[in-house]
Amino acid sequence: RSLTSPTVLRKRTVSTPLKAKAVSSTVRRWEGWLVDKLDVGDCTDKWWNTSKESVEDLHVRIREFVNMVRYMPQRSIIVVGHSGFFRNFVQYYASSDLLERKPDLVLSKLENCEMRGLRFNIKTNSIEDIAPITKSDDNPGR
Repeated sequence: RSLTSPTVLRKRTVSTPLKAKAVSSTVRRWEGWLVDKLDVGDCTDKWWNTSKESVEDLHVRIREFVNMVRYMPQRSIIVVGHSGFFRNFVQYYASSDLLERKPDLVLSKLENCEMRGLRFNIKTNSIEDIAPITKSDDNPGR
């Protein structure tokens, strides 16, 4: 999916005038930055697939993601994506110990705006720990 444009963000203001003003002010501050930094030229053609991804194809994509991360020079990274992919990624690589200790975090789908931190051991090819960082309920300003 493409990033939301500043024009669309303006239409999503909260109903109270005070909050609408704050959101509008924030959007104006970031609008120049967004326009200068975002290249949406590659979003003009249809880039998504309309067929359902097979489990085998999903597992290939998950392994490719891990290989991409494996060869990054950074030791800590932030990844943004869709909750369905992350749930499958965590279930695919969760250690049996992690599944036993934290089944809810391993098996559940992320809520909107929820963030989780995890420790992935490249040597054992497994997720050793996972913890919630924030949930949507903790972020009333979203």
